[in-house]
Amino acid sequence: MVSSSKSKERTILITGAAGQIGIELIIQLRKRYGNKNVIGIGRTTPPLAVLNQQCPGPFYLGVDVRKMNDLEGILKKHKDIDTIYHLAAILSGEGEKNPLQCWDVNMNGTLTVLEFAKKNGISRVFIPSSIGAFGSDAPRQAPQDCAMHPSTMYGVTKVAGELLGDYYAKKYGMRVRGVRLPGVISSEAMPGGGTTDYAVEIFYEALKNGKYECYIDADTAMPMVYMPDAIKAMIDLCEFEETENKKLTHYCDFNVTAFSFTPRQLAQKIQLFIPDFQITYKPDFRQKIAESWPDNMLDTVARQEWEWKPSFTFEAMVQDMIEKLRDRKKKQEVIILNRKGQKKNHKHQNYDSSFFDPFVIGFYFFASFFLVSYKVKLYFFTMRIQAQQLLFRQTTFHFNISLVQHYIHESQRD
Repeated sequence: MVSSSKSKERTILITGAAGQIGIELIIQLRKRYGNKNVIGIGRTTPPLAVLNQQCPGPFYLGVDVRKMNDLEGILKKHKDIDTIYHLAAILSGEGEKNPLQCWDVNMNGTLTVLEFAKKNGISRVFIPSSIGAFGSDAPRQAPQDCAMHPSTMYGVTKVAGELLGDYYAKKYGMRVRGVRLPGVISSEAMPGGGTTDYAVEIFYEALKNGKYECYIDADTAMPMVYMPDAIKAMIDLCEFEETENKKLTHYCDFNVTAFSFTPRQLAQKIQLFIPDFQITYKPDFRQKIAESWPDNMLDTVARQEWEWKPSFTFEAMVQDMIEKLRDRKKKQEVIILNRKGQKKNHKHQNYDSSFFDPFVIGFYFFASFFLVSYKVKLYFFTMRIQAQQLLFRQTTFHFNISLVQHYIHESQRD
């Protein structure tokens, strides 16, 4: 198992660093290797405020992982990059809305990152896979090796990504590794369009509204892991050093999980802390995706080969989630009360959850209204000037015509 202490200097690049997993991974890696040695990149989504609060460091937007030139531009600024965590991807739910874009981003992005790493001598690359790689023909308790026939484009890209990583590891001797993550539950960042997102949303809604309408059926089981354990698994495998007596038999497809539960079971655990919480069920298109996945994944191989072991049980995860979200909500309420009392509070605030500050929302609303009004007035003022200019040109034109006609008339008289 990898020690939490800083073992050696590294310069690490994280793609998709503003995502649900990326934001917490970059924080943990900066704590280990130093803020300036962990570079985050993303295309359009800026990082959450918590990143700059805890460990500010280099982060670049406008970087497309499908474009080699974009990645080369980052390398020019950070020449010592020796490790890449490639997290940029479109998830299962969003991927089914636009399958071709899902293929383009997930596959072409992965291939470009691997080629970039090979070209520049970056041998250490981590590419996470997912439970989405399994299909309906997989056993309900999915073993490490079984048939992989996913029913979504996201799943197809994950299976292909596993094979592509294996290929680069075997053919070019690169340290390409990855884990099949189950649903990941986070108290820091909202999820980004996956089928297991309900297991995060339910906590926010329970604390905010006391109820939640779940898009997954009450008794559909899926494997899950708490974010601290997911981050630990990724770093442990990426940092694992093989020895003569300790060899990995897989590269990019290790099953890892912590527990499995249904929405009904999760709701019952939440009710231990929020007794009045109510849940209803209204399955949508994601229900079929969930049904095509196994109820659980067997991670025996990961536990044996690199000593994977989660720290959080199901019960401990639920308690920790509720405590952290309650604490955050209280801090938001204190800030609002201080503002009402005309007191300034410059403590860091995190607007990444559903506990939004109404004063900030109001400010942006009125600012937007003022800006739109100003633009409308400017538009009509500009139109008025243009109309006056046109009228002046027409008047001048008619005057010139009249003047010419006058000279012609005088000439004829002479």
